Amino acid sequence: MAWDEELNRLTRFVREHLGEEQLEAAVNRAVTAVASDNTHAEDPLVGDITSVVGAVVPEDAYYEAVRVELRKLARPH
Repeated sequence: MAWDEELNRLTRFVREHLGEEQLEAAVNRAVTAVASDNTHAEDPLVGDITSVVGAVVPEDAYYEAVRVELRKLARPH
């Protein structure tokens, strides 16, 4: 899954209506969710890498997590 028009639209909506801080917070929540899902990876090198550069996050999982977080913010309450 690549960055697509829905992600562009959601990003613009959140930035315009809720501000840059809320957009950054949503992205941070997405990264945290994906990274915590990836902490139990079977590759023994992942532990070494994460201790140096942070969690290794699959691109597709990242985009989906961002999409989920932005949809939460864009949904009428």
